[in-house]
Amino acid sequence: MRNVLLAVLKFIVFVFFIPVITSLTMAFKKELMQLDAVTLRFFIWGMVSFLAVYVFVAEPQGLYDYGQKLVSHIFSFFAPL
Repeated sequence: MRNVLLAVLKFIVFVFFIPVITSLTMAFKKELMQLDAVTLRFFIWGMVSFLAVYVFVAEPQGLYDYGQKLVSHIFSFFAPL
């Protein structure tokens, strides 16, 4: 019973987040279209290159671990709270 209630609650929250997701996506597209052609091309090729490496070569686990350690070190002053 608890799992069914939790699944229904997750679905309701998801439905309420659909307008937020849609508006954020549209705003991101609008900002991308305001970039100059060279910057937009570099951004798109960067996304395509990352996706190709991530899907076909390997997951950059070392880079992920480094970024996670860096962020945890930066925000380590929150640990006492």
